[in-house]
Amino acid sequence: MTNSSRSSHSVVLGMIMSVAGLVGAVRSAMDGEGIWRVLGAFGLGVLGLVIVVSYFVGQTDRR
Repeated sequence: MTNSSRSSHSVVLGMIMSVAGLVGAVRSAMDGEGIWRVLGAFGLGVLGLVIVVSYFVGQTDRR
């Protein structure tokens, strides 16, 4: 079995999270939503970005 942090499924999930989170944060800010909703969406995007970066850092460590 592969480690879940190095699975290609994690990269796809991370990309979807980062795009959806960052777009959601911009959309929420433009709609005048509360700061917690904007920060929550932005946090989701940052978490997705961390997942993607950790995958590629892990790939370089394996070689």
